[in-house]
Parts: sequence; structure tokens; C-alpha cells
Amino acid sequence: MAKTIQQILAAPNMIGVIQAVKTGVPNPYGEAFLSLTAGTNADYGHYHKVEGTRQTARLVQYGSPSVRRAQKGVTRVPVKLLHSFEHEMHDPVVLQNLLQVGNPGVQAMGEAEIDRQSALFATLFKNLRVTSVASMLCQGAVHFDGDGNLLPSSAGAVVSIDYGVPGDHLDQCGGLVATKWSTTSANIGQQLENIRNQALKDTGYELTTAYYGSSVAGWIMANDYVQALAAGNSAIAGALLQHTIPDGLFGLKWRPAGSSFFVDADGTAQTVCPSDAVVLAPEPTRDWYEMLEGTYPVPTDIGSVASGPVAAAGNVRLARGMFSYATVLNDPVTIKHNAGDTFLPVLKVPSAIFILDVEF
Repeated sequence: MAKTIQQILAAPNMIGVIQAVKTGVPNPYGEAFLSLTAGTNADYGHYHKVEGTRQTARLVQYGSPSVRRAQKGVTRVPVKLLHSFEHEMHDPVVLQNLLQVGNPGVQAMGEAEIDRQSALFATLFKNLRVTSVASMLCQGAVHFDGDGNLLPSSAGAVVSIDYGVPGDHLDQCGGLVATKWSTTSANIGQQLENIRNQALKDTGYELTTAYYGSSVAGWIMANDYVQALAAGNSAIAGALLQHTIPDGLFGLKWRPAGSSFFVDADGTAQTVCPSDAVVLAPEPTRDWYEMLEGTYPVPTDIGSVASGPVAAAGNVRLARGMFSYATVLNDPVTIKHNAGDTFLPVLKVPSAIFILDVEF
């Protein structure tokens, strides 16, 4: 069935296309870090930083008045969301095809090209979300240069979002990473057990998953303790032969994050997770993590003329998170496609994760 150009280029249709696209960069961290969304208005919001408590309730004599407990451990944190907004110009031939209302086959060709280009365009915004999550987990921060380009580290950063991961949850974690993992006699299992116990003391969140850099699997494969385990366990031995760390080893699920990368503004592939890093995290839940999504106004009618400002506002809707819309320009006559995103991955409990440097 033929469609009007307004139907094809309308914001709801374009947003549906952009949100259905898969990411182009690897995502070893899982879809939960992208799907645990929460809404806020515009590009600002807040979250509640929760510290938790390991204390217990106090005893009183039966029948005595209750004892007041001072509230603590919850802080309201205001945040400014990340906002991206770009446009691209479509070939004028695409517009001519879309105008072929009387020729559904030709119009469908134009619509298919719009969808194809929209999918390629949308990948940029999906990639930014995934890589921002990766940087939050692997570095405890996300960095951008003065032109808004994502950076692999703090070098040259003009804008940085620091999540405030405590110092004793970074690098050697206050001495809990006592021996380099490249040392074959290192008691890696004991180190991890000590960190998991510390996590329970600090927050109560159980560490379940290890995201590891590209060198870590080799060090674990060569470890004396792991070699001894593999000698009596065919499942472990088989996994190690595939140069992967089997789930369940040291009580954790293991996810290779060495493939986590993005291509920077100069065309260079940049690795997000350092080769000697191990990030320990609980299962992603709203208790300690969320993806905040802001709103942005987009036009709903590309060709309307309103009688005044109030009437014009009726042709605008607020899109949450990723958005997309297109307009027809008159010089030259072509389609201008706009797309963007307003979001921020939020580490509501910064002490819920540990970012290890195992080759210090």
C-alpha cells in the first residue's frame, strides 16, 4: 500500500526503526545493562546512591518503646545526562522514489533505502550506549574530548563522568590482589574469595560475574592451581583448550571483555577493557544500576503550518531516549535525517563493583 511521505518520515516511524537496530560494537556485558532503563525529563535527573548497611537491629525489653534509628546510607545525587544529536543527508533520488505514490514498487525502494540508512545511522547511537557502559565498568568513568568524541581513557578528556568507585575497590583493592596473576603460583582463588567476602561486608551484593581483559585467560590457564584442577576435570580442561575461562571457576561466571572496543574519531580501534583488568560485578539489577533516559522534542508533522506558538507545540512530541526524524529541505531538495540520544548509565552503588589491575 502506498504511503504519504509524511507517514514514512514521521518521528514515530523513524524512532521505531532506530530502536530496533542491533549494536555494531561487541557487547560482552549483556543486554541487562541496556534494558534496565528509567525515565527522566530533558537531560537532567537524579538517582539515589545507596550505601546499604551491615548493622543489625537492637534489642529492647518487650513492651518498651521503639528506639529511633537515624536514617543513613541513601543520598540523592543530581546528574546531567549525555546527549548526542547528529544529522545526515539522503540522496535526492531517495526523495523522488518516496514521492512515487502511484507506483508502490518504486516507493518501496525509497522506503527500504531510508530504513537501511537509518539502521546504519542508528548503530552510532547504540554503540555509544554500549561503550559508555563498558567504560563505566572497566574504568569507573566515561571520558569525552572537546568535540564530543568518546575517549578510551582520561588522556585529553574535557568532559568526564566519574562514578566514584572507592579506592579500595580499584587496582589491588587495598592489598586484596596480593600477587600478580602472571605469577603461576599466585593463589588467584584465594584473592577472589577475599574480594567476594569484602563485597558482602561493604554492600551485601554478591559478586557473580568477572569481565576480563585479553591477557587474563592466558595467566589463568598457566596458573599452577588451575592446571591441577584441569588435570582432574575434563570440563575445565576442555574450556582451557578453547582459551576460555569456564563458568564456575572460582565461583564466578567469566565473560571475555577483551573484544570490547570502539573506533575513535581518527579511525583507530580503541580497547575499552585493559588487557590486565578484571571487573567483578553482581548480577545487574535496579538496586545498584540503571540506564537513565531523558527526553527530547521532535516534530510529528514535517509539513504543517500552525496559527501560533501554542498550536505549533501540538506538532511536537517528547521522545524518550533514542530519537529520530526527518525533514525535506528545499536547497537542495533532499531529505535531512536527524537522530540522537539522551541517556546516562548510572552506577547507583559505586562500591558494588571491583575493578582489578592484576598485573600491577
